[in-house]
Amino acid sequence: MSLTRAGAIFIVSIFLFNLIVSIFTYSNVVFGSFDLILRLLALNGFFLLSITSIMSAFIKEIYKALGKPFLRVHHVFAAIGLTLITLHPIVYVIQTLNLRVFLPNLGSITDFFTMGGSVALILIYVSFTVALLMKRIPKYFRKIHQLVIVALFFAVIHANLLGVDFSSIPLRITYDILFLATVGAYILKRYRVYKAKKLKQKPLLPL
Repeated sequence: MSLTRAGAIFIVSIFLFNLIVSIFTYSNVVFGSFDLILRLLALNGFFLLSITSIMSAFIKEIYKALGKPFLRVHHVFAAIGLTLITLHPIVYVIQTLNLRVFLPNLGSITDFFTMGGSVALILIYVSFTVALLMKRIPKYFRKIHQLVIVALFFAVIHANLLGVDFSSIPLRITYDILFLATVGAYILKRYRVYKAKKLKQKPLLPL
């Protein structure tokens, strides 16, 4: 299958969203170039990982729109998002020489959630590792892979409490809605799976 008009709109929309966010971030530089890179990596990485998660509820639709196997598209988005979100704390370490950013902050509940980016990163990598081992642990793969939703929760809380760009109400609302859309897509996916199982279990009517 080839790329459809809907698929082209989907790709262009993602590109435009990242471009608009990047322009906004660039126009709001606070602490210099490292700060700009740090924020761009976080915002665009979170966005792409959220889109990756949302896509899981629309496997057939993604295939029809993009003309490519869903897993191939899913993995491309996940790989780019994972790379960006991984570089986010690495740039911070280069800037501050503080390796503690990779560890959860257990000082208090407030500190734990404010610095929850480390928790998010750990959960994302657990989910990613499980994806690589999908064929070896099919029984546990789906349940553990769902940790990405929890990871995105910690990430969006971290952004709300600490993110410079989230002082912009429109941007904050946009990313909060994006996370809620991720949760909604997960619920929709589970509902579709439930319906499919129920149809399979439904006894055939006698002729």
